[in-house]
Amino acid sequence: MGGQGKVAILSGSPTAPEHVGRVEGFKKALAEYGKIQLVFEEPDNDDLGVAVSLAEKALQAHPDLSGFLCCNASNPIGAARAVNSAGKAGKVLIAGMDNLPETLAFVKEGVILVTKVQRQWDIGYWTLRYLVAMNKGQTIPWDHDTGASMVTAETLN
Repeated sequence: MGGQGKVAILSGSPTAPEHVGRVEGFKKALAEYGKIQLVFEEPDNDDLGVAVSLAEKALQAHPDLSGFLCCNASNPIGAARAVNSAGKAGKVLIAGMDNLPETLAFVKEGVILVTKVQRQWDIGYWTLRYLVAMNKGQTIPWDHDTGASMVTAETLN
């Protein structure tokens, strides 16, 4: 976007701490770019149909929209479907979360620019290990970064 333009945030569920944190992170990063304007922010409540409708609404209200920031698994798919339908693939950038098959297909096609993929296996593994340790009265770390990867069309190939 060259450090300027209008963006929309599809914020997932307003009661999910990870979605709230992602939106806060997006806004903090946007504040570093004075020429990027946040013009639309709505939760889809983890509903793909709502995500599509909200993305269509954002594109209609802001025909010069430059990008979508998406913070759950349904957001990037909804934004990509709406952007594709509007004939704006590659013109409206989409950054999303997770690696659902449809998300990865949109990344491969260039409709979604990037998606951040968590290591769900590690999250489940370490959660179970720490629950067992807690049950045994053992000390566990306050924080355990399980990591994530940024996936683009180039890294998929």
